[in-house]
Amino acid sequence: MMHYPYARIRAALEAMRSSAAIDPCHALKVQLTNPLTGGHAFPTIGLFLQLVPKGFDPIPYRATDESVLCRL
Repeated sequence: MMHYPYARIRAALEAMRSSAAIDPCHALKVQLTNPLTGGHAFPTIGLFLQLVPKGFDPIPYRATDESVLCRL
């Protein structure tokens, strides 16, 4: 069982906000990986956490995946 503490991931996203360019489609996004293999966190699903700053206006894109969005 893997453990991905939200506070650490949020801190990484906040660091990205000040040092990285914001992606025009996804804003700020990190992929959580299995630390033992470097692959996906789960064998059947990719796990990402995304930070969308207030006022962000994304460029539309096409994808075949699904997303679950939570507002904090």
